[in-house]
Amino acid sequence: MKNRTRKVIAASAIAIMLAPAALSALPQNVDAAAVGTVSVTTPVYDANGKATGQTLPSGSSWQLGQQVTINGVAHYQVATNEYIPASVVRNVTGSANSVDTTQTQDRWVTDNPDAGKIATAKTTLNVVDVYGNTTGATLPAGSQWKIGNVLHANKMIYYQVSTNQYINAQDITVTGQTTTNTNSDPYITTDAQYGKTVTITNTANIVDSNGNTTGMTLPVGSKWRIADLLFVNGKNYYQVATNEWIQDTDFTISGPATGYNGSYITDVPNVGGSVGVTATNAPVVNGSGTPTGATLPKGTQWKLGSKMLHYDKQTFYQVATDEYVSVAYMNLVDQTSTTTNTNSSVPTPSNGLIGTANKQIRTYNTATNAYDLTLPAGSAWKISKLVVNKYGSYWGQVATNQWVWITDVTLNSGLNLKANSYYEPEFATSINK
Repeated sequence: MKNRTRKVIAASAIAIMLAPAALSALPQNVDAAAVGTVSVTTPVYDANGKATGQTLPSGSSWQLGQQVTINGVAHYQVATNEYIPASVVRNVTGSANSVDTTQTQDRWVTDNPDAGKIATAKTTLNVVDVYGNTTGATLPAGSQWKIGNVLHANKMIYYQVSTNQYINAQDITVTGQTTTNTNSDPYITTDAQYGKTVTITNTANIVDSNGNTTGMTLPVGSKWRIADLLFVNGKNYYQVATNEWIQDTDFTISGPATGYNGSYITDVPNVGGSVGVTATNAPVVNGSGTPTGATLPKGTQWKLGSKMLHYDKQTFYQVATDEYVSVAYMNLVDQTSTTTNTNSSVPTPSNGLIGTANKQIRTYNTATNAYDLTLPAGSAWKISKLVVNKYGSYWGQVATNQWVWITDVTLNSGLNLKANSYYEPEFATSINK
Protein backbone atom coordinates (compact mmCIF):
# COMPACT_ATOMS: atom_id res chain seq x y z
CA MET A 1 0.00 0.00 0.00
CA LYS A 2 2.99 2.30 -0.37
CA ASN A 3 2.43 5.78 -1.77
CA ARG A 4 -1.28 5.22 -1.73
CA THR A 5 -3.53 8.03 -0.53
CA ARG A 6 -4.75 7.38 2.97
CA LYS A 7 -8.51 7.12 3.09
CA VAL A 8 -11.25 6.86 5.63
CA ILE A 9 -12.55 3.36 5.04
CA ALA A 10 -15.77 3.57 6.99
CA ALA A 11 -18.21 6.11 8.40
CA SER A 12 -18.37 8.03 5.14
CA ALA A 13 -20.98 10.43 6.51
CA ILE A 14 -18.55 11.52 9.22
CA ALA A 15 -15.70 11.74 6.75
CA ILE A 16 -17.62 14.29 4.70
CA MET A 17 -17.62 16.60 7.73
CA LEU A 18 -13.82 16.66 7.81
CA ALA A 19 -12.40 19.82 6.29
CA PRO A 20 -10.63 19.12 2.96
CA ALA A 21 -7.64 21.13 4.18
CA ALA A 22 -7.28 18.87 7.21
CA LEU A 23 -7.36 15.73 5.09
CA SER A 24 -4.82 17.00 2.59
CA ALA A 25 -2.51 18.03 5.42
CA LEU A 26 -2.13 14.41 6.52
CA PRO A 27 0.86 12.57 4.97
CA GLN A 28 -0.02 10.02 2.31
CA ASN A 29 2.62 7.29 2.54
CA VAL A 30 1.34 4.95 5.24
CA ASP A 31 2.52 1.38 4.62
CA ALA A 32 0.17 -0.86 6.59
CA ALA A 33 -1.83 -4.06 6.31
CA ALA A 34 -4.13 -3.58 9.28
CA VAL A 35 -7.34 -1.63 9.69
CA GLY A 36 -8.91 -0.38 12.93
CA THR A 37 -11.91 1.71 13.98
CA VAL A 38 -11.55 4.78 16.21
CA SER A 39 -14.00 4.45 19.12
CA VAL A 40 -13.96 8.13 20.18
CA THR A 41 -12.85 11.39 18.58
CA THR A 42 -9.13 11.37 19.29
CA PRO A 43 -6.20 13.79 18.82
CA VAL A 44 -3.28 12.88 16.57
CA TYR A 45 0.22 12.97 18.09
CA ASP A 46 3.74 13.07 16.66
CA ALA A 47 6.56 10.68 17.60
CA ASN A 48 7.44 12.87 20.61
CA GLY A 49 3.92 12.70 21.99
CA LYS A 50 2.98 16.27 21.05
CA ALA A 51 -0.50 16.94 19.65
CA THR A 52 -0.47 17.93 15.97
CA GLY A 53 -3.82 19.73 16.11
CA GLN A 54 -5.50 17.09 13.97
CA THR A 55 -8.25 14.75 15.23
CA LEU A 56 -9.78 11.55 13.90
CA PRO A 57 -13.56 11.23 14.20
CA SER A 58 -15.33 8.58 16.25
CA GLY A 59 -16.47 5.64 14.13
CA SER A 60 -13.99 6.22 11.31
CA SER A 61 -11.70 3.39 10.20
CA TRP A 62 -8.06 3.80 9.28
CA GLN A 63 -5.11 1.87 7.96
CA LEU A 64 -2.74 1.19 10.84
CA GLY A 65 1.03 1.12 10.79
CA GLN A 66 3.31 -0.49 13.32
CA GLN A 67 2.39 -0.16 16.99
CA VAL A 68 4.96 1.80 19.02
CA THR A 69 5.30 3.07 22.59
CA ILE A 70 5.34 6.85 23.10
CA ASN A 71 5.90 8.14 26.63
CA GLY A 72 5.01 4.71 27.97
CA VAL A 73 1.70 4.49 26.05
CA ALA A 74 1.02 2.21 23.08
CA HIS A 75 0.13 4.05 19.85
CA TYR A 76 -0.69 3.02 16.29
CA GLN A 77 0.91 4.89 13.41
CA VAL A 78 -1.68 6.34 11.03
CA ALA A 79 0.64 8.43 8.84
CA THR A 80 4.25 9.59 8.71
CA ASN A 81 5.06 10.90 12.21
CA GLU A 82 1.38 10.77 13.20
CA TYR A 83 0.04 8.42 15.86
CA ILE A 84 -3.10 7.75 17.89
CA PRO A 85 -3.40 5.88 21.21
CA ALA A 86 -3.95 2.15 20.71
CA SER A 87 -6.50 2.17 23.54
CA VAL A 88 -9.05 4.04 21.38
CA VAL A 89 -8.72 1.64 18.42
CA ARG A 90 -11.23 -1.20 18.13
CA ASN A 91 -11.92 -4.12 15.80
CA VAL A 92 -8.36 -4.38 14.46
CA THR A 93 -8.01 -6.80 11.53
CA GLY A 94 -4.98 -7.69 9.47
CA SER A 95 -1.35 -7.78 10.60
CA ALA A 96 -0.09 -4.52 12.09
CA ASN A 97 3.33 -5.94 12.99
CA SER A 98 6.08 -5.52 10.44
CA VAL A 99 7.93 -8.46 11.99
CA ASP A 100 5.00 -10.79 11.39
CA THR A 101 6.04 -11.55 7.81
CA THR A 102 6.55 -15.27 8.46
CA GLN A 103 3.31 -15.65 10.41
CA THR A 104 5.27 -17.24 13.25
CA GLN A 105 6.46 -14.24 15.27
CA ASP A 106 4.52 -12.09 17.71
CA ARG A 107 1.48 -14.37 17.46
CA TRP A 108 0.48 -17.12 19.81
CA VAL A 109 -2.55 -18.90 21.27
CA THR A 110 -3.13 -19.44 24.99
CA ASP A 111 -5.71 -21.15 27.16
CA ASN A 112 -8.71 -19.06 28.20
CA PRO A 113 -10.02 -19.22 31.79
CA ASP A 114 -13.40 -18.12 30.38
CA ALA A 115 -13.52 -20.76 27.64
CA GLY A 116 -17.08 -22.03 27.19
CA LYS A 117 -18.69 -18.78 28.37
CA ILE A 118 -20.99 -16.68 26.20
CA ALA A 119 -19.76 -13.45 24.60
CA THR A 120 -22.08 -10.75 23.25
CA ALA A 121 -20.93 -8.50 20.41
CA LYS A 122 -21.06 -4.79 21.31
CA THR A 123 -20.72 -3.81 17.65
CA THR A 124 -20.43 -5.48 14.25
CA LEU A 125 -17.35 -7.67 14.55
CA ASN A 126 -14.80 -8.40 11.87
CA VAL A 127 -13.61 -12.00 12.09
CA VAL A 128 -9.88 -12.76 11.85
CA ASP A 129 -7.99 -16.03 11.35
CA VAL A 130 -5.38 -17.51 13.70
CA TYR A 131 -2.77 -15.09 12.27
CA GLY A 132 -4.91 -12.00 13.03
CA ASN A 133 -5.71 -11.41 9.35
CA THR A 134 -9.24 -10.52 8.28
CA THR A 135 -11.35 -13.34 6.83
CA GLY A 136 -13.98 -11.05 5.32
CA ALA A 137 -16.66 -12.50 7.61
CA THR A 138 -18.54 -10.38 10.17
CA LEU A 139 -20.72 -11.08 13.19
CA PRO A 140 -23.69 -8.76 13.88
CA ALA A 141 -23.92 -6.49 16.92
CA GLY A 142 -25.85 -8.17 19.71
CA SER A 143 -25.09 -11.70 18.52
CA GLN A 144 -23.87 -14.19 21.10
CA TRP A 145 -21.09 -16.76 20.76
CA LYS A 146 -19.41 -19.36 22.92
CA ILE A 147 -15.71 -18.48 23.20
CA GLY A 148 -12.65 -20.71 23.23
CA ASN A 149 -8.89 -20.03 23.25
CA VAL A 150 -7.20 -16.62 23.36
CA LEU A 151 -5.27 -15.41 20.30
CA HIS A 152 -2.54 -12.79 20.73
CA ALA A 153 -1.81 -11.02 17.42
CA ASN A 154 -1.29 -7.43 16.23
CA LYS A 155 -0.49 -6.75 19.91
CA MET A 156 -4.22 -7.20 20.46
CA ILE A 157 -6.27 -9.95 22.09
CA TYR A 158 -8.92 -12.04 20.31
CA TYR A 159 -11.29 -14.82 21.43
CA GLN A 160 -11.92 -17.97 19.40
CA VAL A 161 -15.54 -18.47 18.29
CA SER A 162 -15.01 -21.39 15.88
CA THR A 163 -12.22 -23.22 14.09
CA ASN A 164 -9.76 -20.61 12.80
CA GLN A 165 -12.17 -17.73 13.59
CA TYR A 166 -11.47 -15.09 16.26
CA ILE A 167 -13.03 -11.81 17.38
CA ASN A 168 -11.50 -8.79 19.13
CA ALA A 169 -11.80 -9.04 22.92
CA GLN A 170 -12.33 -5.27 23.24
CA ASP A 171 -15.56 -5.40 21.28
CA ILE A 172 -17.48 -7.97 23.36
CA THR A 173 -18.84 -8.53 26.83
CA VAL A 174 -18.45 -11.96 28.42
CA THR A 175 -21.15 -13.28 30.74
CA GLY A 176 -19.54 -14.23 34.06
CA GLN A 177 -16.11 -13.16 32.89
CA THR A 178 -13.33 -14.12 35.31
CA THR A 179 -11.72 -10.70 34.92
CA THR A 180 -12.97 -7.44 33.46
CA ASN A 181 -9.78 -5.94 32.07
CA THR A 182 -8.21 -8.33 29.58
CA ASN A 183 -5.39 -5.97 28.72
CA SER A 184 -4.09 -5.66 32.30
CA ASP A 185 -4.44 -9.21 33.61
CA PRO A 186 -1.00 -10.82 34.03
CA TYR A 187 -0.22 -13.90 32.00
CA ILE A 188 3.02 -15.64 31.11
CA THR A 189 3.66 -17.45 27.86
CA THR A 190 6.44 -18.35 25.44
CA ASP A 191 6.88 -16.56 22.13
CA ALA A 192 9.40 -16.49 19.29
CA GLN A 193 11.91 -14.38 21.28
CA TYR A 194 12.56 -17.13 23.85
CA GLY A 195 16.27 -17.83 24.29
CA LYS A 196 17.50 -14.79 22.35
CA THR A 197 20.20 -12.43 23.54
CA VAL A 198 19.31 -8.76 24.11
CA THR A 199 21.29 -5.59 24.69
CA ILE A 200 19.94 -3.01 27.15
CA THR A 201 19.40 0.35 25.42
CA ASN A 202 17.78 2.22 28.33
CA THR A 203 18.39 1.68 32.03
CA ALA A 204 15.95 -1.19 32.55
CA ASN A 205 13.80 -1.32 35.65
CA ILE A 206 13.27 -4.88 36.88
CA VAL A 207 9.72 -5.88 37.87
CA ASP A 208 8.28 -9.02 39.41
CA SER A 209 5.65 -11.25 37.80
CA ASN A 210 2.88 -8.90 38.96
CA GLY A 211 4.50 -5.89 37.29
CA ASN A 212 5.70 -4.39 40.58
CA THR A 213 9.06 -2.58 40.56
CA THR A 214 11.76 -4.41 42.54
CA GLY A 215 14.09 -1.41 42.81
CA MET A 216 16.78 -3.13 40.75
CA THR A 217 17.94 -2.07 37.27
CA LEU A 218 20.07 -3.37 34.42
CA PRO A 219 22.71 -1.02 32.97
CA VAL A 220 22.78 0.27 29.41
CA GLY A 221 24.96 -1.88 27.17
CA SER A 222 24.71 -5.03 29.24
CA LYS A 223 23.62 -8.25 27.51
CA TRP A 224 21.09 -10.76 28.77
CA ARG A 225 19.42 -13.92 27.59
CA ILE A 226 15.62 -13.61 27.77
CA ALA A 227 13.08 -16.34 28.38
CA ASP A 228 9.29 -16.21 28.80
CA LEU A 229 7.02 -13.27 27.97
CA LEU A 230 5.03 -11.57 30.75
CA PHE A 231 2.03 -9.41 29.78
CA VAL A 232 0.85 -7.18 32.64
CA ASN A 233 -0.64 -3.69 32.91
CA GLY A 234 -0.87 -3.55 29.12
CA LYS A 235 2.89 -3.95 28.64
CA ASN A 236 5.26 -6.72 27.54
CA TYR A 237 8.14 -7.87 29.74
CA TYR A 238 10.71 -10.61 29.22
CA GLN A 239 12.25 -12.79 31.89
CA VAL A 240 15.96 -12.36 32.65
CA ALA A 241 16.08 -14.29 35.96
CA THR A 242 13.76 -15.98 38.42
CA ASN A 243 10.82 -13.58 38.94
CA GLU A 244 12.79 -10.76 37.27
CA TRP A 245 11.46 -9.14 34.11
CA ILE A 246 12.34 -6.16 31.91
CA GLN A 247 10.10 -4.21 29.51
CA ASP A 248 10.53 -4.83 25.78
CA THR A 249 11.09 -1.10 25.13
CA ASP A 250 14.35 -1.16 27.11
CA PHE A 251 16.38 -3.46 24.88
CA THR A 252 17.14 -4.56 21.35
CA ILE A 253 17.56 -8.13 20.16
CA SER A 254 21.31 -8.44 19.60
CA GLY A 255 21.56 -12.15 18.90
CA PRO A 256 20.08 -15.58 19.51
CA ALA A 257 21.30 -17.91 22.22
CA THR A 258 22.30 -20.55 19.66
CA GLY A 259 20.69 -20.24 16.24
CA TYR A 260 20.23 -17.21 14.05
CA ASN A 261 16.46 -17.53 14.40
CA GLY A 262 16.15 -17.79 18.18
CA SER A 263 16.64 -21.52 18.47
CA TYR A 264 18.51 -22.77 21.51
CA ILE A 265 19.83 -26.06 22.85
CA THR A 266 19.62 -27.41 26.38
CA ASP A 267 21.37 -30.31 28.13
CA VAL A 268 19.11 -33.21 29.13
CA PRO A 269 21.49 -35.89 30.45
CA ASN A 270 18.60 -38.04 31.70
CA VAL A 271 17.45 -38.47 28.07
CA GLY A 272 20.92 -39.09 26.66
CA GLY A 273 21.45 -42.79 25.96
CA SER A 274 17.74 -43.56 25.59
CA VAL A 275 16.57 -45.37 22.48
CA GLY A 276 13.95 -43.75 20.25
CA VAL A 277 11.87 -45.37 17.54
CA THR A 278 10.54 -43.22 14.71
CA ALA A 279 6.73 -43.32 14.52
CA THR A 280 6.79 -42.11 10.91
CA ASN A 281 9.30 -40.91 8.36
CA ALA A 282 10.91 -38.15 10.42
CA PRO A 283 12.54 -35.04 8.86
CA VAL A 284 15.94 -34.12 10.30
CA VAL A 285 16.85 -30.53 11.21
CA ASN A 286 20.14 -29.00 12.31
CA GLY A 287 20.86 -27.11 15.53
CA SER A 288 19.10 -23.98 14.20
CA GLY A 289 15.91 -25.85 13.30
CA THR A 290 16.67 -25.72 9.56
CA PRO A 291 15.72 -28.87 7.58
CA THR A 292 18.78 -30.78 6.39
CA GLY A 293 16.89 -32.67 3.70
CA ALA A 294 17.53 -36.01 5.43
CA THR A 295 14.76 -38.22 6.76
CA LEU A 296 14.85 -41.05 9.30
CA PRO A 297 12.77 -43.99 8.05
CA LYS A 298 9.69 -45.06 9.93
CA GLY A 299 10.29 -47.78 12.53
CA THR A 300 14.06 -47.27 12.82
CA GLN A 301 15.76 -47.06 16.21
CA TRP A 302 18.19 -44.37 17.27
CA LYS A 303 20.28 -43.78 20.37
CA LEU A 304 19.49 -40.27 21.56
CA GLY A 305 22.05 -37.67 22.56
CA SER A 306 22.06 -35.62 25.74
CA LYS A 307 20.98 -32.38 24.09
CA MET A 308 17.55 -31.10 23.09
CA LEU A 309 16.77 -28.43 20.49
CA HIS A 310 14.02 -25.86 21.09
CA TYR A 311 12.78 -23.91 18.07
CA ASP A 312 9.47 -22.35 16.99
CA LYS A 313 7.76 -23.73 20.14
CA GLN A 314 8.80 -27.25 19.15
CA THR A 315 11.18 -29.67 20.85
CA PHE A 316 13.60 -32.01 19.07
CA TYR A 317 15.63 -35.03 20.22
CA GLN A 318 19.29 -35.21 19.26
CA VAL A 319 20.03 -38.21 17.01
CA ALA A 320 23.56 -37.23 15.87
CA THR A 321 25.96 -34.29 15.98
CA ASP A 322 23.94 -31.24 14.85
CA GLU A 323 21.01 -33.48 13.83
CA TYR A 324 17.62 -33.43 15.57
CA VAL A 325 14.15 -34.96 15.12
CA SER A 326 10.83 -33.68 16.49
CA VAL A 327 9.72 -35.43 19.68
CA ALA A 328 6.27 -35.81 18.09
CA TYR A 329 7.73 -38.29 15.62
CA MET A 330 9.88 -40.29 18.02
CA ASN A 331 8.76 -42.78 20.69
CA LEU A 332 11.13 -43.54 23.56
CA VAL A 333 11.69 -47.23 24.21
CA ASP A 334 12.82 -46.58 27.77
CA GLN A 335 10.20 -44.21 29.16
CA THR A 336 11.88 -44.17 32.59
CA SER A 337 14.69 -42.17 30.99
CA THR A 338 12.45 -39.20 30.24
CA THR A 339 11.64 -36.32 32.53
CA THR A 340 8.12 -37.64 33.10
CA ASN A 341 7.17 -37.70 36.77
CA THR A 342 6.13 -41.32 37.11
CA ASN A 343 5.23 -40.79 40.77
CA SER A 344 2.61 -38.16 40.02
CA SER A 345 -0.90 -38.93 41.20
CA VAL A 346 -2.30 -37.13 38.15
CA PRO A 347 -2.35 -39.33 35.02
CA THR A 348 -0.15 -37.92 32.27
CA PRO A 349 0.92 -39.14 28.81
CA SER A 350 2.64 -42.56 29.13
CA ASN A 351 1.86 -42.45 32.85
CA GLY A 352 -1.73 -43.60 33.20
CA LEU A 353 -3.50 -41.12 30.92
CA ILE A 354 -6.54 -42.78 29.30
CA GLY A 355 -9.02 -41.39 26.79
CA THR A 356 -12.53 -42.83 26.48
CA ALA A 357 -14.28 -42.32 23.13
CA ASN A 358 -17.35 -40.10 23.45
CA LYS A 359 -18.73 -41.58 20.23
CA GLN A 360 -17.55 -43.81 17.41
CA ILE A 361 -14.42 -42.08 16.17
CA ARG A 362 -11.70 -42.58 13.57
CA THR A 363 -7.99 -42.29 14.25
CA TYR A 364 -5.59 -40.09 12.33
CA ASN A 365 -2.64 -41.95 10.79
CA THR A 366 0.49 -39.77 10.58
CA ALA A 367 2.13 -42.16 8.10
CA THR A 368 -0.64 -41.78 5.51
CA ASN A 369 -1.95 -38.35 6.60
CA ALA A 370 -5.48 -39.77 6.51
CA TYR A 371 -8.15 -41.10 8.86
CA ASP A 372 -7.65 -44.79 9.48
CA LEU A 373 -9.06 -47.12 12.15
CA THR A 374 -12.51 -46.85 13.74
CA LEU A 375 -12.76 -46.89 17.53
CA PRO A 376 -16.13 -47.80 19.07
CA ALA A 377 -17.97 -45.44 21.40
CA GLY A 378 -17.06 -46.08 25.03
CA SER A 379 -13.75 -47.79 24.25
CA ALA A 380 -10.78 -46.67 26.33
CA TRP A 381 -7.22 -46.16 25.10
CA LYS A 382 -3.90 -45.33 26.74
CA ILE A 383 -2.46 -42.03 25.50
CA SER A 384 1.33 -41.97 25.19
CA LYS A 385 1.82 -38.46 23.84
CA LEU A 386 -0.08 -35.19 23.34
CA VAL A 387 0.44 -32.72 20.48
CA VAL A 388 -1.17 -29.33 19.82
CA ASN A 389 -1.19 -27.66 16.39
CA LYS A 390 -1.27 -24.00 15.33
CA TYR A 391 -5.06 -23.92 15.53
CA GLY A 392 -5.04 -25.03 19.18
CA SER A 393 -6.33 -28.55 18.38
CA TYR A 394 -5.01 -31.24 20.71
CA TRP A 395 -4.29 -34.80 19.56
CA GLY A 396 -3.40 -37.87 21.61
CA GLN A 397 -1.31 -40.82 20.42
CA VAL A 398 -3.03 -44.17 21.09
CA ALA A 399 -0.76 -46.42 18.97
CA THR A 400 2.14 -46.15 16.54
CA ASN A 401 1.06 -43.56 13.94
CA GLN A 402 -2.49 -43.54 15.39
CA TRP A 403 -3.87 -40.38 16.99
CA VAL A 404 -7.28 -39.27 18.29
CA TRP A 405 -8.67 -35.75 18.48
CA ILE A 406 -8.88 -34.97 22.20
CA THR A 407 -12.24 -33.25 21.73
CA ASP A 408 -13.68 -36.68 20.82
CA VAL A 409 -12.57 -38.37 24.04
CA THR A 410 -12.97 -37.95 27.79
CA LEU A 411 -9.69 -38.02 29.71
CA ASN A 412 -9.34 -39.65 33.11
CA SER A 413 -7.29 -36.68 34.24
CA GLY A 414 -7.81 -32.96 34.66
CA LEU A 415 -4.24 -32.25 33.61
CA ASN A 416 -3.23 -29.01 31.91
CA LEU A 417 -3.21 -29.97 28.22
CA LYS A 418 -0.99 -27.08 27.19
CA ALA A 419 1.69 -27.92 29.76
CA ASN A 420 1.75 -31.59 28.71
CA SER A 421 1.65 -31.19 24.91
CA TYR A 422 4.29 -30.74 22.26
CA TYR A 423 3.70 -27.90 19.81
CA GLU A 424 3.65 -29.06 16.17
CA PRO A 425 2.12 -26.18 14.14
CA GLU A 426 1.18 -28.21 11.05
CA PHE A 427 0.14 -31.43 12.80
CA ALA A 428 -3.17 -32.74 11.34
CA THR A 429 -3.93 -29.41 9.64
CA SER A 430 -4.37 -30.81 6.11
CA ILE A 431 -5.66 -34.38 6.50
CA ASN A 432 -6.41 -36.27 3.31
CA LYS A 433 -10.17 -36.88 3.36
